[in-house]
Amino acid sequence: MLFDVLIVPGLDGSGEKHWQSLWKSALTARGVSAYSVEQEDWAGPDLEIWQKTLTSCVRRCSRPVLVLAHSLGALLTVHCADEKIAGALLVAPADLEETQASGRMRVKGFAPLPRTRVRFPMLLVTSENDEWLSSARARFLAECWGSELFAAGRVGHIGNRENLGIWKKGFLALERLLDRIDQRDGGVRKNSRERGGLF
Repeated sequence: MLFDVLIVPGLDGSGEKHWQSLWKSALTARGVSAYSVEQEDWAGPDLEIWQKTLTSCVRRCSRPVLVLAHSLGALLTVHCADEKIAGALLVAPADLEETQASGRMRVKGFAPLPRTRVRFPMLLVTSENDEWLSSARARFLAECWGSELFAAGRVGHIGNRENLGIWKKGFLALERLLDRIDQRDGGVRKNSRERGGLF
């Protein structure tokens, strides 16, 4: 195995039918070390506490860390950009500054959004009809953070309410992220993946 995978849920966590939960089960079944970041309070997020939890999880990993983050978890990952992360899939980051989503006041402590370029490879996955992130803002944030964009189609906020199942298209985004990591590392991991699968 080449990575330890950290799954980073957003506001209210990821239910058992959320793609993150299904991915964790699928990856674990294939022998991948996949862990979910568990916050004490999913309903009342506190940036400092959530950062400490994610930082602790990253530092406990023994292999390069691959982050699979959703919504507020994606934003949290960018807030922890100084950590030793090999790459991050940022799915539908919550745009706290411009969203009109009903839960926006619950996450105001995560503002302002980081604007600095992130040193590790990222792929920002965006949906055409996401109430938390418009296409224009997705492009803006991707440019700020140095992330590539991946268009997922019309799949809402790509969360609990969408019932996406295993979300197969998401694996295409993950493959693209792994390619970006390989490009940075000179293709060493790609050769290994071709012999043994995704990881």
